[in-house]
Amino acid sequence: MAFADTAQRVVLEGWGKRKVTLATLAQVGDPIGYSSGWKQADANASIPAEYVAGEDGEVGDEITLYLLAIVRGFTGGTAGAKLYLSDTAGRYSDASGSDVQRVGQMLTDTEALIAPLGQEVHSVRGKQVDLDFGAATDDEVILRPGRAITVIAARLVYEGATTGTVAGGNITVGTAVDGEEIVAATAFQNAKAVGTSTALTIVAGKVAANTPICARWTGVAATQAGLAHLELDYIVDPRF
Repeated sequence: MAFADTAQRVVLEGWGKRKVTLATLAQVGDPIGYSSGWKQADANASIPAEYVAGEDGEVGDEITLYLLAIVRGFTGGTAGAKLYLSDTAGRYSDASGSDVQRVGQMLTDTEALIAPLGQEVHSVRGKQVDLDFGAATDDEVILRPGRAITVIAARLVYEGATTGTVAGGNITVGTAVDGEEIVAATAFQNAKAVGTSTALTIVAGKVAANTPICARWTGVAATQAGLAHLELDYIVDPRF
């Protein structure tokens, strides 16, 4: 399926909030720029994107904008793919427009991190864990960020094929040993090949500065097999 921006979007989270009065209509999630007033950004009209619309509005309405936002509502995207300002006002594209401006990056097939003025996604990985270490637990600290961050994606990556029934084991991720604030208990998956992954659902991604991110692995009996590690994607929260 090809990438499409249907403009039927939801802002899941936003940072760097400000209020402006619109000079054109806008829909939630639209890229917004300034050109004789705040308008839908347009790569074909030399209106570069500066913010993301946090709500719908008509001409003359005051709406909330964000410097940085996680937006859902795209189709056919590829995680990690770049997003650009489109030649259609208020839209995004997976190909550059007349005025080339990269404005974000796909996180999943439907969600993207939109940061018109630039924001990098960082990744960190944990240790390799042999999943069949028995019905016990193994804890590790993945990261202790010096600034506030937001975890935006998490996954188990299999380094050794899983055989037998490993789904009796699981992993949690939190801000304390055995915490589940970031990722609730998620089972390992059976019959996973080397290099495949299990997506982990983020419960709440915000992590304060100088707070550890801890993973707890609950293993399975030694008659099973499989190797895996944890990977997290995160952004450093902007300072305003």
